[in-house]
Formats: sequence, structure tokens, C-alpha cells
Amino acid sequence: MKEYEHISVKFEIVTPLFLRGYDQSKAEFRLSSFKGALRFWWRAIAWKYFKLKTIDELYRNETMIFSSTDKSVGKSKVILNAEVDYFKKGHFKGYGKNEYGLSYLTYGIKKHKDDIKEYVLPPVNGKINIYFRNLNKKCKKSIKNSIIKALIALSYFGGIGARSRRGLGSFHIEEIKNGDELEYIQSKNVKDLKINIENFLAEFKEEDQIQINDLLYSRFSRYSRACLLKIDSDVNKLLNSIGFELLKYRSYGDSGELPGGIRAERNFKRDHDLMLDFTNKNKIEEHPERIIFGLPHNYYFQSNKTSVMISPFSNSATRRASPLFIKIIKVQQHYAAIGLILKSKFLQNNKLKIIATKQHRIRNRTVKKIVNSTEVPLAVNWSFLDSFFDRFDCKEEI
Repeated sequence: MKEYEHISVKFEIVTPLFLRGYDQSKAEFRLSSFKGALRFWWRAIAWKYFKLKTIDELYRNETMIFSSTDKSVGKSKVILNAEVDYFKKGHFKGYGKNEYGLSYLTYGIKKHKDDIKEYVLPPVNGKINIYFRNLNKKCKKSIKNSIIKALIALSYFGGIGARSRRGLGSFHIEEIKNGDELEYIQSKNVKDLKINIENFLAEFKEEDQIQINDLLYSRFSRYSRACLLKIDSDVNKLLNSIGFELLKYRSYGDSGELPGGIRAERNFKRDHDLMLDFTNKNKIEEHPERIIFGLPHNYYFQSNKTSVMISPFSNSATRRASPLFIKIIKVQQHYAAIGLILKSKFLQNNKLKIIATKQHRIRNRTVKKIVNSTEVPLAVNWSFLDSFFDRFDCKEEI
């Protein structure tokens, strides 16, 4: 490769990685997934870093650096390559007894009981080089610094692969070098980690007059909240503990119980009752509170065999990714669970569609029949995410 200036990133993936390529039966480390994560965290820091005023400015800067499907944009200004050490693979059959939290965090990966997927076992160690081309000196420095800032955000809060916002595929960066110059090194201990994250977030708290709905996409701001939730020497035990707290907080339970025979807290009983009424063809004018965890938001009622799906009212967008991030960071011989809430405008059109369906057998095939549908205005309550953080007695606010 031509001798371009570059940044090198030494990394370790510390939690199970569910990532596949063209062959969906094979698990692998994919550089494209890392690039996608890098772009997300670049957007999260770019508004403040480049002092942007409009979404169009954001788009122009992003496509200038990373390119796009628009052929008029030209080639990407960054070239990536990876050197990944040998890693082991396993076959994911789900988690067993007393691992209910891990099962909850991996929800959706296993589609049915016979669906056994290959996945990558941690740790995965390697190095990624990011090369810069066709940039003038001033522009190159600014872009390199923004990439370094995005990498640090990825190290503190991000991951790659499926369920990366729930602690899987946690991408831990050990060091970042700009040529031979050290730009970032992993925290020496938990105290340093907390201080380093606090200093990182402090850079984004200067926009005094801005409101949450003025944040038109997921980015850091004075409304962002991060917490050190818990620490453990066993990464699976830590993930299981965090996942079980999320399960207890969100779940209505089956006949009043959660897995393991624990009594359901039913913190969102109103959501359950509202959607059950909706399946019985009653009119509703509001939505469940739990949509704050992301869309689509689904229900299934065993009592009347009816499903409900809540999604954005849009011809194009079918999802709203969760604003809640759970990240596992390796610190010496321990692992720290970091929680992040990126508050921003939840949906552009402030409207949801709710559809209830029931399965019917017609001529030896199963079809879904709509039993009720409606549109409701969006009214999000961010305090329900804050309340999840507040459950952790040992948490430390950052």
C-alpha cells in the first residue's frame, strides 16, 4: 500500500461477538462492521467538534470522509485494514439455568429452538490501521482528530455485531497511535476510567439553550447521561447481572413470575393493560411507555393469541434504535459495565402506528389478520431510562 499517514488501533473484543458475513452460517470479524460503528460514533461527536449548524452539513462532512453510495461523492478518504489474531468460535445454543439475564440480552439472536448459530468467543485481539488519502494538511489534521475522538467514544460506549447496544461485541481499545505518537491508552484502574469518561463527556455540555427535541439525531450533548453500573471479575457474571436487572425492570412476567420463579415487579402494568385492551378492539389514544427502549416494540398475549407491534408511522423507517447503551470495559483483571443514555429527538414525525394481528389457518397455511390498528401521537418519557440506571445501588454517576 502507498505510504499514507495513518492511525493504528490496538483492540480486544471482550464479550461474545455475533457477526456474520456473506455466509450467514459462519461467524467472523468484519472490518465493515467496525467501520459502521466508527461512523456512528463519529456522527455522535461531529456536531460539536465541527461546530455544525444543519443536518446537511453533517451529511456533507460524513460522506466526504467515509464516502457513500452516491457516485458523485468520490472515494472514501479513509482506508482500513485489520490484523486479527486467531480466535475461537462456538455454536450458540442459548444460555442455561440461572443465566436469564444473558438470555434476555441476546434476545432475537436465536430465532427458534433448533436455530444454532456460530459465534465468536472472546477474547479477540487485533490491530486496525486507518489510512488517510487525498487530503490537504489542514483538512487531514482536523479529520484525523475527529476520527480519534470517535474511536475514544467507541471504546467507552460501543461495540460491533448483533446486540452491541446490550453489551455484546464490546470493543475495548487498548491504545490509539497517530503515527508513532500515543493519542490514547486504556485506563489504569476504575477510578481513572470514571475520570476519563467524565472528561470526555464534559466537552459536550456547553450548549446551554438547546432542548432535547433540537437534537435531530443521536449525539452527545448536555442531556447525555453515563453511569458506571457495576464491576465484576467475571465478564459473563457481570453481563448476566445487568441483563437480569433489565429483565426485572421491564418484564410483566408470566402469571406474575419471571424465569427462576422470581416475582415480577410489573413496573409497566399500564403498558400491558393498554395493549391487552387494544387487542380486544378497544380504541386507544396513547402508547406504552416502554417504547423509550426502542422500536419496534412487540407484545404477544397468550390469553387471546394476539400480537401487537408498535413502530414509527413512516413509509421508510421501521425502527428506532435504542438510546440505551450497555458497554463492558476491561480494567486490569476486572470488567466494568458502563451505561449510556443518548437523549435526542425520538422520531422525526412524532407519530406511531399500532397494529394488532391474529394468526388464522386458511387452506393449510397460516395468515395474519389485522384485528385492530391505530395511529397515536408520540409522547416519550426519558425518566424511564433514568430509573433503570437508578436501580443499581453501587452505580457511580459520570
